[in-house]
Amino acid sequence: MEHLLSDAIKNYEISHKIDSVYSEDVKQKKLTQKQQVYFTIGRLGKASDRDIAKATGLSLTIIPDRRGLLLKQDIIEIAGETEDKQTKKKVTLYKIKE
Repeated sequence: MEHLLSDAIKNYEISHKIDSVYSEDVKQKKLTQKQQVYFTIGRLGKASDRDIAKATGLSLTIIPDRRGLLLKQDIIEIAGETEDKQTKKKVTLYKIKE
């Protein structure tokens, strides 16, 4: 599981460099989406990216970035793995850090 966290942090660092070129409106939207992801994880207890996307209505493609920001801030953590019912692949579950 540590390799998953390490990969998420590396991806965040790259995306953070790219974020510096975004407008203030885009940065604000990303912040709001990050908050949606955080509150959804808290409400669900444990959640995969797909769970978060379904619960928030946000695109599955943006969830890893927003969730990566929360991991980098050390306010969520990996809670385990489960099988995605749609893809039948192992996916990571996240929870609010206690």
